[in-house]
Amino acid sequence: MSNIINNNIIDILGDTVSIIMEFLTFPELICLSITKKENYNKIFVEPFFITTSYNLVIDSINTLNFLKKIGVSLKTNIITNKKLYIKNLIINININLDVLFNDILSKCEISFLQILNLSNCPKINNLTLNNLKGLTNLKELHLKCDNLTNIAIEYLSQLQNLEILKLINCINITNDGIKCLLKLLNLKVLWLTNAQNINDNGFENFSKLNKLEILNLDNCVNITNIGLNYLSKLTKLKELNLNFCKKITDDGLNYLLSLKELKLLSIKWCNNITYNLIKKLRDNNIIIDDFY
Repeated sequence: MSNIINNNIIDILGDTVSIIMEFLTFPELICLSITKKENYNKIFVEPFFITTSYNLVIDSINTLNFLKKIGVSLKTNIITNKKLYIKNLIINININLDVLFNDILSKCEISFLQILNLSNCPKINNLTLNNLKGLTNLKELHLKCDNLTNIAIEYLSQLQNLEILKLINCINITNDGIKCLLKLLNLKVLWLTNAQNINDNGFENFSKLNKLEILNLDNCVNITNIGLNYLSKLTKLKELNLNFCKKITDDGLNYLLSLKELKLLSIKWCNNITYNLIKKLRDNNIIIDDFY
């Protein structure tokens, strides 16, 4: 069955996909949701014309095969002569992203892409990210960084319009890589989780990111009070995650009292912080999350 909310939103369920999609045209599709995947091989895609798809979720290999069919149809169809426009792309399966870019996204217009979520794709490597450099309108990017090094961060530094960058499990990224992020002057949200090869020196010039509002340094175990002094220059900071940063003490958190916009501080397993300092922070209207 299919739930056609309007000509912009379609939710497709189950076996009747071919019937629903055989003769329909949706020139400005906002969201295409395909929630049951057994029979994608039965879909007739040649008469199915999409010129704009704002939200696209790839969560199975069958979805991928379906998109290949759509992509070929749109690229070669002489009636529409238009590509698939995507603004929000989420990949929820572990696939070879080079195949994704070469076989599917090359058939789409991705220069308009604003949100790209690859946080469930551990196969990402440095070369894969080189494919992103043309995404000049990208504003939000989520990455699983298991195989990424400083070279990847250098590629990312070319995405000047990024406002939200979530880098998860940054185990191979060092201070040199972090310094490349200082070119991203529009950043408002930055995650650098599990960045165990980064120390205070990586944050020395972080004040250049003067639009930053949310910073997640979960398990950045080598940051100390010196690093917190550098971070205290981020005057617009509202949320800061320092969970498992066990080298920080009361002296470091005292620096954060100068951050008048700071509303939420996470310091789980920061065992060198005293309750007197916690009270002082709370007296400054800072919510302390996950303190043991």
